[in-house]
Amino acid sequence: FFIRKSRKKTGLLKMVEGKMTDEPIILVDDLINHGYTFDRQIAVTDEAKKQVRAVFTVLRFRDIDFYQKFHERGIRVEAVFALDDFHGSLGISNKDTEDARPLPTVFETKWRFQSHDPKLEWVQPKSGVAMDENKIYFGTDRGILWALQKSDGSVAWKQQIGLKPKGGEIFSTPVLWEGRVYFGAHDGNIYCLDAKTGKRLWVSFEADWIEGALLALSDYQLLIVPAMFGLWNKEGGVMALDLATGKKKWERRVKGAITGAPVYAKKYDALLVGSHDGNIYCLERASGRMLWSFKTLGALYSAVAVSSDEETVVVSSMDGFVYALFVKNGMLKWKFEVGLANYSSPFISEGKVYVASLDKSLYCLDLATGKKLWSFPARARIFASPTIIEGKLYIGSNDARLYELDPITGKQTGYFQVTERITNPLYHDPKTSLFYLTTYANEIYCLKKKD
Repeated sequence: FFIRKSRKKTGLLKMVEGKMTDEPIILVDDLINHGYTFDRQIAVTDEAKKQVRAVFTVLRFRDIDFYQKFHERGIRVEAVFALDDFHGSLGISNKDTEDARPLPTVFETKWRFQSHDPKLEWVQPKSGVAMDENKIYFGTDRGILWALQKSDGSVAWKQQIGLKPKGGEIFSTPVLWEGRVYFGAHDGNIYCLDAKTGKRLWVSFEADWIEGALLALSDYQLLIVPAMFGLWNKEGGVMALDLATGKKKWERRVKGAITGAPVYAKKYDALLVGSHDGNIYCLERASGRMLWSFKTLGALYSAVAVSSDEETVVVSSMDGFVYALFVKNGMLKWKFEVGLANYSSPFISEGKVYVASLDKSLYCLDLATGKKLWSFPARARIFASPTIIEGKLYIGSNDARLYELDPITGKQTGYFQVTERITNPLYHDPKTSLFYLTTYANEIYCLKKKD
């Protein structure tokens, strides 16, 4: 059988081609360096409850002791050649690869939950999670909002939304307010459920398509909704609903669809949101009145980020640039060009901007000047957004790997390997010190940091 580097986006969408049997497995590849490629393949076989006996390659880059992580699992590492065998002709040997030590796997899985029948052809950020004291909530491709017990991942309740011709997928990350859970769906509806029981309290039918996360402004009892109107031309807009009743307070239409979550800048009492028409819009919170807009040359798919002093807003555009603007007037502060388009949301912390690109890199920029401080090359495209938790920077990518980095230097300090693409940020519960990782295959991992 063959294990693909990543799932195909068409056809049967299989990760494994051929049939696994109950016989012991030898994984074969052309070479082994750090062994990262084998990590994912072993994760795939683990999930299938199959035993890997050995990995076999033509060429081994490092001394055999480097692969201790495989040895500890009883997996032999065999190779026809090592770099030492070519020292005379190539001028390099295994000693030339001793610049790095094996990176640790920094998490262990406490529990894992997967919803059924994910839509694997859609590679993009999907529903993230919301948490209260006892439960965790997230949506799925098949229109189910799950409420799971944080302690063991068991199902507390689930709510299936009605499907319409265009589908009822839930890509919108839920939000919580006073014992209620709110989310939008591809059927265009906004749902308010009782967080304890899952009972529907109200449904708003104001939009045609909702994909982005909602924003609950509890001080004003407002639910801010990014929406799409019109199934054909995908006109977009922002709505404000009453948190208690779902009654619409105001609505602002724009020319492009809006799929990124709105962000609130309290200092200016303004909402900031990007659109597929390439504009970032600044709206008055109370009325939705347009305060200013700024045009980029590409679609804006993700949420913007606002600095802690609420003076700067940073946006990633599909035109390949990162823009920093002044919140008060929308004037350009700086822009930075990356290798390819930007899909994920920026993250701002302590005077630095962290932003991922589809060029497979994560960039750290100076918030004041836009100067690049460092970049980190991942091994696959990045749709997920970065985040900093307990002093470590985390970013997931399409190679199904969660990278742990030092946020100051960009040096990788650890990783965690799963089987499916990671397209959402890592979530953290500070009360329990547990982490929650979602994949685009409607999976959620509850993780505990290793000592």
